[in-house]
Amino acid sequence: MLPGHPNAKWFLAAAGVVLVVMAVGGVTVFQRQAKKAGPKKAEPPPQMLLASGTELSYTGTINAREILLVPAPVEGTMEIVEVEPGQEVFEGQLLGRIRNEGLDGVMTAAREQLEAAQSKVTNLDGALLAARLEVSRAMADAQRAGGEYDRARKVADRQQLLYREGATPRLTYEKAQKDSENARSEYEGLRELARRSEERLKTLTADLEAARKTLEEREKALEAAQNDLSAAEVHSPADGVLVASRVKAGDAVDAGMEDLFQISTNPLQLKVMIEPEPPVLEKLRAPAPVSVLVAELPLTPIEGELVEIKDGKVTVNFDAPDAVVKSGLTATVRVKIP
Repeated sequence: MLPGHPNAKWFLAAAGVVLVVMAVGGVTVFQRQAKKAGPKKAEPPPQMLLASGTELSYTGTINAREILLVPAPVEGTMEIVEVEPGQEVFEGQLLGRIRNEGLDGVMTAAREQLEAAQSKVTNLDGALLAARLEVSRAMADAQRAGGEYDRARKVADRQQLLYREGATPRLTYEKAQKDSENARSEYEGLRELARRSEERLKTLTADLEAARKTLEEREKALEAAQNDLSAAEVHSPADGVLVASRVKAGDAVDAGMEDLFQISTNPLQLKVMIEPEPPVLEKLRAPAPVSVLVAELPLTPIEGELVEIKDGKVTVNFDAPDAVVKSGLTATVRVKIP
């Protein structure tokens, strides 16, 4: 259609509308196809370049190689921890104390029973001393009364003989008989008192012997309770450095804890574990030399050895040149692709 034709404008407008409709339809179709296809997956990263001689660096935490585990001797609550990780310890040194209410109760009961037994022995000792004095006095009184009775009896017998012969007055005879009877009664009374005193002395002696035996048993029971209670004290079995404590003061302690405390018996023998990528793990071999760097000795690379590759982890052993390099620090390990 020529530009000068009367319907040219209408024709151009209609063509524009058709183009718009086609564009909208195309966009709609593209969106539907995109929804069906789902999100586009990301392309995997390019393969690592692992040429022989390539050096790679990995970081890890330094740990001691030789660890001595100190188990919990009893269950309870950690009352006090005497040493913090990183501190030097010595054989026999107190590391911590566990409070066990059962042991505390046994100890208290044993001490109370011992005190009661000691008090009983002391009281019986005093009573026995008094009983011995009483027996001695009673026997002396009985002996004196016996002598008086013997003399009074002889006088009475003589007066009886004289009275029969009419050689003494009746009143004298009767008085002698009465004095003899009174002396006999006093003697028998004092003799019975002495006998009872002796019986009491025997009883007290037996009681004291039993009390002393009980005291000995209570002393042994207290000693056993003290030993059990002292077992709740955790001591270092060797010289070294404490590298870890399983609990802190106030925490519960299980009797099955095998690693209540961890002691490094040779603080300069250390190790560090790193986790290289799987492609790197496939290339590495043990043993192999490596370099270890720590921030505390930035200018001194430490010679180490790759000793184990297991479960995606690599273990590197090295000896610290200085005590400043210790467990808990971060190390950078440089490995070389063979």
